[in-house]
Amino acid sequence: MISIALNLDQLARRQPGGITTYVRGLISGLSEVSPENRILGFGPRSELGGEQLDSYRAIHLPLPVLTRLWSQSDLGLPSADIAHATSLAGPLGKKKFALRSIFVHDLLWRDYPEFFTPRGVRFHEAKYQKLRSLGQVQVLVGTTALADRLAQDGFPRDHIHLSRLGINTKVNVDHEAAAELLSRVGVPTEFFLTVGTREPRKNLERLAAAKRSRPDLPPLVMVGPDGWGSTDSTGLIGLGPQSAGVLAALGERATAHVFVPIAEGWGLPAVEALAAGRPLLASSSVPSVQNRADVILTDPLDVDAMADALERVLALPDSTVERRMRQHSVADLTWANCANDHLAVWSQVSPH
Repeated sequence: MISIALNLDQLARRQPGGITTYVRGLISGLSEVSPENRILGFGPRSELGGEQLDSYRAIHLPLPVLTRLWSQSDLGLPSADIAHATSLAGPLGKKKFALRSIFVHDLLWRDYPEFFTPRGVRFHEAKYQKLRSLGQVQVLVGTTALADRLAQDGFPRDHIHLSRLGINTKVNVDHEAAAELLSRVGVPTEFFLTVGTREPRKNLERLAAAKRSRPDLPPLVMVGPDGWGSTDSTGLIGLGPQSAGVLAALGERATAHVFVPIAEGWGLPAVEALAAGRPLLASSSVPSVQNRADVILTDPLDVDAMADALERVLALPDSTVERRMRQHSVADLTWANCANDHLAVWSQVSPH
């Protein structure tokens, strides 16, 4: 048995995103494949969502204050065999552990600083440089491209490890609630679905322009919380955030999924669309669906190309056979496998 300390600050953030999904998925996967190990959560005082933890240490500080303190300390980090930071926002102090690890999700603050505040860019870069200076931390990433970039930046290659991310398959699909919701807002049987937080990086403004240029196409429904920045999404049907059961039902009912961010660390909504068996249009910047012949890719900055792609995705074959092929193609992307990939890194620590 080993004990694993995880920072859960992402669960307290106002706009839950892909990192929040990763945190919850990792806990679920660890509970499934290694129930003998102890999961010790810690973070700001907040309402948890039923995560299977052996303990939770609440730190009675505002989230922004705690995040700043974690830049220099291990405040609140419980004693454990493994100290795993779930993102660069996690603690990177000097407390001694048998093994320290971190999941680095992306370097988007470097590639697209315009989508971050100046303070956010400085924060991420400082934490990244601190991580690099520590030397002995094991780093998990989701793509070989990101692994290569870290190696080029001086991280030891043998300290960089690939990990699969997962899809939540344990959802009670709520078709009745989804049907009532679609009926209430006047959405017909055929519709496009896009999922994600409403913020400039998600490129909803160009997507809306592309859809307005093709008024005869099915309506485009968007699900997700409001983020930051002004976005002209005129012509799209916003449903706001929805429960996991309703979202799963919408995903299965959608004629096709659309996910066209300008930049993305990995792209969970894209593989979730494939897991639902649905045709998918994605931007060429989404790592999770690169080099796939069954996905329509588009330049996220070209509105005309995106409009043409909306028509092309409707023409994709969509028989039962194609649906099953899409689902099978992402069948190994489970949170159990994500947990196994982490445990393979942590196996350097001997069980008690």
